Amino acid sequence: MTELFSTNLQIIQQRWPVLASALKFQSFDDLDANLVTGSNQTISVNGIQLSSRHNRMSEAQLFISQLPLDCKQVTVYGIGMGMSPVY
Repeated sequence: MTELFSTNLQIIQQRWPVLASALKFQSFDDLDANLVTGSNQTISVNGIQLSSRHNRMSEAQLFISQLPLDCKQVTVYGIGMGMSPVY
């Protein structure tokens, strides 16, 4: 277990103890996680970038600008690192 994982697990334990218990017994050996660098840095897990490596804010604004003007509700799937996941 890395120091970063341990620190994050402590936070998860405080908020979601059942989830933290499940995570303690998971194997992460099959995950292929890499740092991806461009204008920004992001993480790629099994070939899926968790956020943009270019300009996250511009990309988020682009997605928002494409919503219909009369849109009252939006459903967001896959929060990634808080930005839209990029394949």
